[in-house]
Amino acid sequence: MTSAQPDNIREKIAQRILQERKRLRLTQQTAADQTGVSREMWGRYERGDALPGGEPLLGFALAGADIQFILAGTQSQKFTPSSVHQAVLDAVYLLSLEDRVDSGQLASAVVKILSSTGAVQSASQP
Repeated sequence: MTSAQPDNIREKIAQRILQERKRLRLTQQTAADQTGVSREMWGRYERGDALPGGEPLLGFALAGADIQFILAGTQSQKFTPSSVHQAVLDAVYLLSLEDRVDSGQLASAVVKILSSTGAVQSASQP
């Protein structure tokens, strides 16, 4: 491995951290607060001067960041509204709650919540 490769990887990770923060519409301070680091340290991550460890990455993931994208450069699998809707319908049926819960409304609510977090590829309803 040449010495250029680690720098290149560090730069790519830094660019992806910045992209994810902007996608989530977070300021550097908000991202830092949510990951348990200082704003100065967060800036170092985005410049490629430092790499985040497990705890900051976990905090960023909990804020909605795609950690697979940050580390590997590939997007993690996103769910479609119809697949989420069907999964909720199946869950309600399996739990025998269909008489007490409007499964269609529940499924639509889950899709809406997931759409707002970016976990669903499209906001259209089935």
